[in-house]
Amino acid sequence: MEENKIPSDITEEECATPPEEATEEQGADTPEGEDITTEEASADACTPDAEAVAEEKRRKRTSAAYVYAIVMTVLFTLSFTALSFILLLGYRSGYFIFGDGKYLEKVIYVREYDSESGYLTLPEVYDKVSPSVVSVEAKLAGGTSIGTGFVMDEEGHIATNYHVVEDANSVNIIFINGITVKAQIVGKDELADLAVLKIEKRSELVPAEFGNSDALVVGESVCAIGNPANIEYAGSMTQGIISGVNRNVKIYDDVGMLTKTVTYIQTDTTLNPGNSGGPLIDMYGKVIGVNTLKLAGEYEGISFALPINGALEILRGIIEGKDSTGGSIAAEGVKLGITCGAVVKGERYTIDGVTEKIAEATGVIVSKTATEGYSSHGILLLEDIILSVNGVAVTTADELRTELYKHKVGESAVFSVYRNGEILDLTIVF
Repeated sequence: MEENKIPSDITEEECATPPEEATEEQGADTPEGEDITTEEASADACTPDAEAVAEEKRRKRTSAAYVYAIVMTVLFTLSFTALSFILLLGYRSGYFIFGDGKYLEKVIYVREYDSESGYLTLPEVYDKVSPSVVSVEAKLAGGTSIGTGFVMDEEGHIATNYHVVEDANSVNIIFINGITVKAQIVGKDELADLAVLKIEKRSELVPAEFGNSDALVVGESVCAIGNPANIEYAGSMTQGIISGVNRNVKIYDDVGMLTKTVTYIQTDTTLNPGNSGGPLIDMYGKVIGVNTLKLAGEYEGISFALPINGALEILRGIIEGKDSTGGSIAAEGVKLGITCGAVVKGERYTIDGVTEKIAEATGVIVSKTATEGYSSHGILLLEDIILSVNGVAVTTADELRTELYKHKVGESAVFSVYRNGEILDLTIVF
């Protein structure tokens, strides 16, 4: 075997492995009897490192990925900017155009929550309004009635519900700091369920700020401050929303007769006995209603407050000495003042429970006439059979009530009545 010679044109820097080692390594893998030439040994000795080649490929792939990412980011940014511009034009125009060519307009109510808007947190509302809220303690012949009220002005006028001080022999006002003072009843409006009390001027008087109940929208947050149950819980606060506005609620007596219709604000704010007469408050710390009643029994979260705009009209009228009968928020129910029942033509009936007669017509028979003061007094007579009201047939007492409830005090209706074999049309002014 000839001696290997390293060509003179290959330097040590070009070959990582010394020539002698390269020759031995190559020979180790060469079958016996085969010669390795100088050129073959030199080529194997100068093969590039495999790891270096792989690293170079990774570097090139990474560079390509960066370029791709930059290009896609630029394209996405341009597309997003164009879309935003289109949406902005749509919002400023107040509408969008959809595939069917129709326009859709949507109104959104916005409340600013920054410090300059006046919108308060619940603790801030409580701090602002609670000094204006008082407990009302009415001494009755059979016990004590507890309610809530709020200060109207610096002169000492306090608003509350009529039913809180109804039949009261004396009234006490208890401030949030525990101070108790005597109050006088200035006046009442039974129909609207409002009353005005008066105490002497003193430092504890902090008049409430009033809002605009006509501007309320469903979903607005509100809260109530009062003393549910009894004086021990005075100053309690509950929170809810406006569930409905301008609710015309019919109030019935124990025998099912409509006594009045009242316009209320509906809220899910929790109210309990003792909250009556207290303020319903918006998140600006303004009184927007007078808490009055709630639906009990199987119902939950249905409470009502008199709207402050209509309530103030009545309350201020009472202070000025004016007579008040419901104002714009309460209307008396229409009442005939009769006792009646259904009869069917050809069937037997009795008025006194003893004497039986045969009905000559189908309708509602008068079994007891109205006393003086009722609209039907002197018009509807005993054993008159009411056939219809304004042309609508009535065959039961409930149907008669339904037709009556369509009218207000001051309006009139024509009653068709069967009397002694004749049909008469009688006009009754309610």
